[in-house]
Amino acid sequence: MKVFQNKLTGRLGETQFSDDVDVLIRNAKSGGFTDAEISIVDMTTAEYKVASALQDFNDLDYKQQRARKYPPATDYLDGIVKSDQVQIQKYIDDCKAVKVKYPKILIK
Repeated sequence: MKVFQNKLTGRLGETQFSDDVDVLIRNAKSGGFTDAEISIVDMTTAEYKVASALQDFNDLDYKQQRARKYPPATDYLDGIVKSDQVQIQKYIDDCKAVKVKYPKILIK
């Protein structure tokens, strides 16, 4: 099977069972990928399943790790109840710091 793979990130995309890779390339370009990002690789179905599952696992693991870095929402709520603007601002600043340090994965 033919598989679109982003050269820059290694992420897998669309698959195709025919040898006509033009469709994969056109679809990748219409999805916003550049020639520098487009790679078409040969994989067996088994290889694709393993690579795709690993990619999904890594995405989930990163998302879970990122989520654990956020401060507890109770800190924010406690600040609201006490009308403590310093505590509220600290919560907001801590959340923004996580967003900068652990950006969301852009799956393109």
